[in-house]
Amino acid sequence: MHDHCDRLQLHAKKDRFGEMNVQLRQADTIETTDRLENQMYFLGVGIILLAMKFLEIAPVDGWSWLIVLAPFGLAVAWWSWADASGYTKRKAMELEDKRKQDRIDKNKNAIGTLSARNKRR
Repeated sequence: MHDHCDRLQLHAKKDRFGEMNVQLRQADTIETTDRLENQMYFLGVGIILLAMKFLEIAPVDGWSWLIVLAPFGLAVAWWSWADASGYTKRKAMELEDKRKQDRIDKNKNAIGTLSARNKRR
């Protein structure tokens, strides 16, 4: 039972009358995790280097603090660029479009209107 609970997300949005609609949906954990992993490399490297410097583990213990903290600066620069250029929004829209199309295909397949030659994949 806990397996299903881990994959549920709470979605809330306002309808056209301003009333809040809340839905509990199954999460697409694989896509979300992959997307987050791709964006977190700088932070991961920064945390590892920071821990190695703090615990005085070689060879990082002899490095300058500027080098150790550089991945955090690169992460800030990356996120600033991604937000300013629209990259983040574009990726979010692509993910939503893919989820929507998958949901449509699943429903069409369930009612038998999506034939093998019309499947999108």
